Amino acid sequence: MDLLLNKISPKAQTMMNLITSIISTVVVLVITWFSLRVMADFYRTRLVTPSVLEPPKWILLIPIFVGSLFLGIQFIRRTFSFIDRWKMLSKEKNRR
Repeated sequence: MDLLLNKISPKAQTMMNLITSIISTVVVLVITWFSLRVMADFYRTRLVTPSVLEPPKWILLIPIFVGSLFLGIQFIRRTFSFIDRWKMLSKEKNRR
């Protein structure tokens, strides 16, 4: 994939990166939303893991929720970074 990206213009590279960042952001935020809903449902129903200790299942889902939340925030930051780069490249092209 890098071989293809290196052969196209910086503006096209930025557009492809922007599109993949937007898609990734949507996917990760959907995962975050559903993990929150499942975690809340497990908390509400007091579901436990069938083992010797019987820990509540919602506690085991906290890392999924927190990890996907932070990943979503990072993808949002990355998306805005590519938008700024796109604007900068567009201004440079207009100056020429």
